[in-house]
Amino acid sequence: MGGGYEVRQACVDDWPLIRTFIDQTYGAGAPFKGRARWDWAFLDTPFARDADGRVPVWIALENGAVAGQIALQPGRVWLDGAPHEAGWIVDVMVHPAHRGRGVGHLIQQAMKETGRTLVTLTMAEATRRMAEKAGCVTLPPVRQMVRIGRLRGRTVTDVLGPILERRARLRAVGRAFNRSGVGPALAARLAAAAAGAHRIALPRPTEADIHPIERIDPAVADRLFAQQRTAIPGLWDRSGAFCRWRFDAEPVLRYQRALLMRGGTAAGQVVWRLPEPAELPVGTLTDVLADPGDGPAIEALAAYAVHAMAPQCEAIVAGASHPEHLRALRRLGFVAVKTHRPTVISSDPAMLARCAAIDQWHFTKADHDWDQVHPIEHQPRLQA
Repeated sequence: MGGGYEVRQACVDDWPLIRTFIDQTYGAGAPFKGRARWDWAFLDTPFARDADGRVPVWIALENGAVAGQIALQPGRVWLDGAPHEAGWIVDVMVHPAHRGRGVGHLIQQAMKETGRTLVTLTMAEATRRMAEKAGCVTLPPVRQMVRIGRLRGRTVTDVLGPILERRARLRAVGRAFNRSGVGPALAARLAAAAAGAHRIALPRPTEADIHPIERIDPAVADRLFAQQRTAIPGLWDRSGAFCRWRFDAEPVLRYQRALLMRGGTAAGQVVWRLPEPAELPVGTLTDVLADPGDGPAIEALAAYAVHAMAPQCEAIVAGASHPEHLRALRRLGFVAVKTHRPTVISSDPAMLARCAAIDQWHFTKADHDWDQVHPIEHQPRLQA
């Protein structure tokens, strides 16, 4: 209990209460956080999970209704080649009527007191403040990257509209800009021209033996991951079990994959997806799995995915932290548009010290819940 709220770990039977909370707080994203996604993210993972009907979700209740929640997506992090059970902090949300009353700190503290290692890659500023208050360790930067293609004016409107709508001083200007039609179209042409001026010609994949696959053999993924975990001091699981769960069992997103073969042996895998109907026309380069020292393989796999997406997308997004992956993406015309600083929370000082001592991590869009449906925000920006 705290501040009049009941704070506790949720159980499966709490789903109806949480569903109502999601509908009230998640806006356009609510339809994509239904029961199938909840089961997949918290109950059906290949990693350690609670028994007895408990779910790794902590809730604050007032008068029987959920006022806030914080969730843990179970996972496994490898530090200097050794595995450690951990989890991603996801779905942090406080009901608007309860914000500013310390609900977020209450539920995060309840999760921390379980002794789990908690990691967040992307986060709102309010979540970062909670992490800092909980004594987090901040990890090296992760770059959010984009490759701009042929943008349409409508896409510019959908991107800028919600941003301008949230800023009172710019709201009137933004609405006039969007209504004009000419402004967004001109902005789209200028953005595409600027991107093209700084982008080298997209190189063809240098490896000839890359083939699309329906799904990866878990044993093949295990071998590829074994190369990574001995070469990269800090990274999250990419085993066969993870790949089957993350890319095959995800209930909403539809992933495509290709495998690089050399001499009859798999040397790498790439995973990408095209946008869902509710999203902007932006593709996602989700993951590249290859020996981190094999730059040509990483670039070839990334180029293969970009070639597959580019004709159907106005832009492509990716995320990376490892130097070889960043180099490959930049050669393919990606530019960094945002920097994320992941955080680690733990009640174990030794775990915090171990994480703080690692200066090279490997993160992609397959980590955390970075790759999920981001529906277009249909704001009333075109109304008078």
